[in-house]
Amino acid sequence: MDSQSNNRGAEKNDADFKTSFRYWLRFLASKTPQSIIPLKVILVFTRADQMKSVSSSLSDSINSLRSEFERVIDIVNPQFDVDARNKDSVKHVAEHIFNIAKNVLQGIELYDICTQVSKILLNHSKTTNERIITWEDFSKICNNDDKAKLNAIAMSLNESGNIIYINGIRHIILDPNWFCNQIMGSLIGFPNSKGSSKGTIVFDKGSIP
Repeated sequence: MDSQSNNRGAEKNDADFKTSFRYWLRFLASKTPQSIIPLKVILVFTRADQMKSVSSSLSDSINSLRSEFERVIDIVNPQFDVDARNKDSVKHVAEHIFNIAKNVLQGIELYDICTQVSKILLNHSKTTNERIITWEDFSKICNNDDKAKLNAIAMSLNESGNIIYINGIRHIILDPNWFCNQIMGSLIGFPNSKGSSKGTIVFDKGSIP
């Protein structure tokens, strides 16, 4: 439906729908961290009481956008036409969401692997007192040289907050709390500085207005 005040209640044409939906997909893509699991988007058209088979009439646009964003977003099938006022109409959407979540969790062993690797890295950090390791050391600790698998594990542990890892950088921070408090905290806190009466931070060898 067109939400513009002068066209409220009017049906959007195919081009308007595609433009609006692309905007939201771009927004979602910009907020989605890199992952081996694409963000899943389920389309639910909530005005089935007013318009019939909206998802079918827009199938060409949906398929086009699915191909455009396939690397980061998975627009799953089917799309739903529901009457948002009717609990029974909405119920099958909720069931579909839970089924997708169940299949995703059952189809990936990454969670168990990451739990094991997280414990190994924690033990390594405690034993050696190392807070930053190289990618080569990470490979040795994991006893695995498969770059794709190691990258997936590192990205997953980064997303869960167990480590800090940026794809392409050859170092891994094992202790995020230490890094944020000691390293980033010292940078943000401007050590060896004092505030002036005019709000300028003054250092021994310079100042920041």
